[in-house]
Amino acid sequence: MTHPNASEPKTPMAGGFLLAAGMILGVIGGAIANQVTIGFLVGFGAGLIAAVGIWLKDR
Repeated sequence: MTHPNASEPKTPMAGGFLLAAGMILGVIGGAIANQVTIGFLVGFGAGLIAAVGIWLKDR
């Protein structure tokens, strides 16, 4: 029998979606502004920050 206050193993959250979504949205935004590479890099950076934030919260 388990103790009622025992914590259940938690399922890790995935931040890879945020990274991919950031890159895709960055390319779309960059294409609108005729700066696809800059949009990709900005989207990658934003997705990376979000994914690292999820990773830190999940630790």
